[in-house]
Amino acid sequence: MKKIIVLGMLAMLGSINTAWAEAGTHMHVAIFFIDPGVSASSLPSEVKGENIEQPLKGKAELMTFVHSANIKDGDVQNIQNDTLRFDSSNKMQDYGVNCSLTMNTMPIWNVKGMCKLFLDGKGTQVTKVIKQKEITESLIWYQLFVDEEHRAVAYAMKESGENL
Repeated sequence: MKKIIVLGMLAMLGSINTAWAEAGTHMHVAIFFIDPGVSASSLPSEVKGENIEQPLKGKAELMTFVHSANIKDGDVQNIQNDTLRFDSSNKMQDYGVNCSLTMNTMPIWNVKGMCKLFLDGKGTQVTKVIKQKEITESLIWYQLFVDEEHRAVAYAMKESGENL
């Protein structure tokens, strides 16, 4: 009986992987905290290649990374990385990011949307509006926004390939 269940599960996984392994364009978004003492103007507006962390080493620390596969025109990518905690006065604190980004793939790839930054201990919520940003080439990270005052920066990259 166990063999039948295992074989059935493997067959289901195989069919899921076949459906998933179609060619498509993927969207990656990386949001960083800018390190203390680093000027936002020293952060690159574009980074070539898949690795966004290495060029920002010593300048910014990764807060969240998102990969969405097989993007279609008009898709909305929701990104949320939030830490909730109670402070010493038992008041709820929020620390992180909440974004909604719209991807347009025709006629030119672009991203637009909004990110809310929640800054623990500062009682601050900052809304960053991302105006339409063209993502013209694959495997290049494009800066979506940089906020020196609140020490945050976001990048997006597209790539094509199988959805594995």
